[in-house]
Amino acid sequence: MQNVTCWAYRHVMTNTLSLLLTYCLSTRVQGGLELRRVGWIATEANNASVAVPRRFGFTLEGTRRWRRVMANPDKLDATPVVGEHGRPEAGKGWHWSCWALTFEGWRDGVKDTVQGFLAREVPRNTAWE
Repeated sequence: MQNVTCWAYRHVMTNTLSLLLTYCLSTRVQGGLELRRVGWIATEANNASVAVPRRFGFTLEGTRRWRRVMANPDKLDATPVVGEHGRPEAGKGWHWSCWALTFEGWRDGVKDTVQGFLAREVPRNTAWE
C-alpha cells in the first residue's frame, strides 16, 4: 500500500472538487451539466471534511443528528449514543453536517475562487516519480 502522507497537502481534494464543480455547475454551452445545486455531507467530527465545503463557499444547511452508530468509536470523537429507555448502545452517535452550493453562489463568486484553486502550482513530490 502506498504511503498516504506523500499525497498530503498536494491539493488533491481541492483540484478534484474544483473540476467536479466546474463540470456540474457550468452551462451546457460551456460543456457542463448546468445543475442548480450541489450537496456535500461530512461527518461533523472530521474537521478536514467540514473545512472543504467552507473553503469552497458552500452554505451549511443543517446537521443530521444521530445519523448512524459508529462501529469504531475510537476513530473519531463523537457523542455517546443513549438507546431506548436510557440504555447505552454499542458505539457512539455520528452527526453529519449538510452543505449546499447553488448556481447563484457559483455565479456570484465561487467560480472565481475555484478557477484560482486550479491555477495554482502543485508542489513537486518525489514519491510521484
